[in-house]
Amino acid sequence: MTKRKLRKILQKHMKWLESDKIVGRCADFRNANLTGVDFSGFDLRVADFRNANLIGAEFRDADLRDTDFKNANFRNANFRNASLTGADFGDGDLMFAGFRNAILRGADLTGVDFRYADLSGADLRNANLTGADFKFTDLRYANLGDVDFRGVDLMGADFRNANLAGADFRGVNLTGSDFRDAYFGDVDLRGADLTVADFRGTNLMSADLRGADLMFAYLVGADLKDAEFRGTVLL
Repeated sequence: MTKRKLRKILQKHMKWLESDKIVGRCADFRNANLTGVDFSGFDLRVADFRNANLIGAEFRDADLRDTDFKNANFRNANFRNASLTGADFGDGDLMFAGFRNAILRGADLTGVDFRYADLSGADLRNANLTGADFKFTDLRYANLGDVDFRGVDLMGADFRNANLAGADFRGVNLTGSDFRDAYFGDVDLRGADLTVADFRGTNLMSADLRGADLMFAYLVGADLKDAEFRGTVLL
């Protein structure tokens, strides 16, 4: 896409938003090649990026609420501090993408490939993670309270200092994940694979670990008060 065409689309989109959808036009970037384009700071609410190529694109501080990104390629894209509440990334490729301090509350992340992505400090409360791949993802300091991780692959994920209060990890693969200093109040870890996971200094008060596999897990300094261990593998 040429810079001139891109500029016109963005101008029409701004008019559309400012006029409450009376004049102008909603931005339509479907199937567009937008590799490396800088959208930082733009208001792109409700824009359509389905199937677009956005490798290395910049969305820092952008307003992307309710934007449609289904099936788009965002490898190495940067969404730092972006507002993504209600955005739809369904089946997108987000490997190595950066979402530091981004707000993804209520976002649809169904089937998304988040491997090696940086989600440190991000807010994912109420997001739909069904079938997503979070292997080796950076989730340090992220707000993951009450998030349902069932069916998500989290092998090697970094949860250090994250808020995991009320999160549901039933049956999830968490092999080798790092939970040091994370808050685990009332977390459901029933049947989870936690082999070689690092819980040093972690607050696991009232966590439900029934049937979980904690073989070779590091638990030195962890607070396990009132945690439930029936059927848990601890050797």
